[in-house]
Amino acid sequence: RNDASFPQMETFLRQNQISSIPADSMLRLMHRNNKTFYGISPDTLLNNLRINSVEYVIAANLRAIPGAKTERIINTVQRYLYIIEMKYPGIFSLHHQVGNNDNEPALLYRVDYSLYGLSPGKP
Repeated sequence: RNDASFPQMETFLRQNQISSIPADSMLRLMHRNNKTFYGISPDTLLNNLRINSVEYVIAANLRAIPGAKTERIINTVQRYLYIIEMKYPGIFSLHHQVGNNDNEPALLYRVDYSLYGLSPGKP
């Protein structure tokens, strides 16, 4: 609730007649439906990087089918970064690229903790 965007979100929810429930209640509902689910916090992911003093991340386009060049890639790193980027826009900046955008590039991102007043190391 200390987030500056909270009042805007609250207004949006009211204007669009969207109700909300506490996270604990949501988790209880999800447990009752007996379906597989998971949730992750951008802060948890970012703290894992910070604790391990990660300053650079490589996002490579690894083929899901090694012998065939298709659109399918193993995108675990990209998804990890995306979740953090949703809460901390701009925290990753492209530092170097190997390969063309249309030819399975590997991207080296620098983690700019200072953009959010953070630093690598213990959170």
